[in-house]
Amino acid sequence: MKVIPASGLLTAIALLCVACPGPQPDPVTATRRTIADIRQACNAYKLDCGTPPTEALGIRALIDSTGTPQWRGPYMQGDLPRDAWGIEFRYRLIDGKPAIDSAGPDGKFGTPDDINGG
Repeated sequence: MKVIPASGLLTAIALLCVACPGPQPDPVTATRRTIADIRQACNAYKLDCGTPPTEALGIRALIDSTGTPQWRGPYMQGDLPRDAWGIEFRYRLIDGKPAIDSAGPDGKFGTPDDINGG
C-alpha cells in the first residue's frame, strides 16, 4: 500500500478545484445576470448624477467619466460588458428608464431570441 503525504493530496485537490471550477451558468442566465449588473450600475449612476445615462452616453458612462461633476464612478469595472455571445448590449431609454437588451444567440436585435432586460 502506497501512502500519499497529506500535503500532496491537498495540492491535488486544490489543482482539481482550479481546473474544474464547477458548472457554468447557461448563456441566457449569464446574460440576464450581466443585464442585472448593468441595471444596478445605472441605478448608482442615477443616484449620483440625477438621471440615468443618456442614450448618447450609453453604458460607457458607467465605466468612464462623463465630465459631469456629480459622477463618482466607475460604476462597473473593466471594459464594456458583452452578452454571453460576445455582442455589446443595446442601451435605450424608454419613458426615462434604462432598457438593456441582448441580441441573443443569433446576434441580431429584433428577433425572437432577444433577451430583454426591460
